[in-house]
Amino acid sequence: CEAVYAAGRSLGMALFDHRSGALLVSIGLEPRVPLNPRGWEIGYWTRSRLAGRGLCTLAVRIMTVYAFDLLDADRVQILTSRPNEASARVAQKCGYVHEADLENAVAAPAPEHVRAGLVADPITRCWAMVPRTFAQAPWAPAMRRALVVENLLGQTVTGWC
Repeated sequence: CEAVYAAGRSLGMALFDHRSGALLVSIGLEPRVPLNPRGWEIGYWTRSRLAGRGLCTLAVRIMTVYAFDLLDADRVQILTSRPNEASARVAQKCGYVHEADLENAVAAPAPEHVRAGLVADPITRCWAMVPRTFAQAPWAPAMRRALVVENLLGQTVTGWC
């Protein structure tokens, strides 16, 4: 993950159950903000059976602090499909602001995914946070105090706020 990030492509992370080692949430930062090298997009996923437990909200908050404090982001955004209200609630609970509904901003799903049950909607909702709104996030100070960032070798990342 660190090598892919160092190459400027993405930064993947995950939350695991500390007892069983089971994957709880997969989350990533992607450099998909056009015309802004300090802009990032967060994408996240969890198993349906784990939804509604606050795990994605926790992961997005961790990734948001990471983006602003360690990567010096000046914009972080989340794109959600219009029918996915649960994903939109995660963005809202984290303090992301709904900026726009975008038509055809992402490619249409492959026919096999639609046949498998994926709901195709041409509208993508864009949620964003900038340093000004991040500074107002009531959860951020406690998250900063609680987090220790380590790389894959177990070394503490320096420069953490």
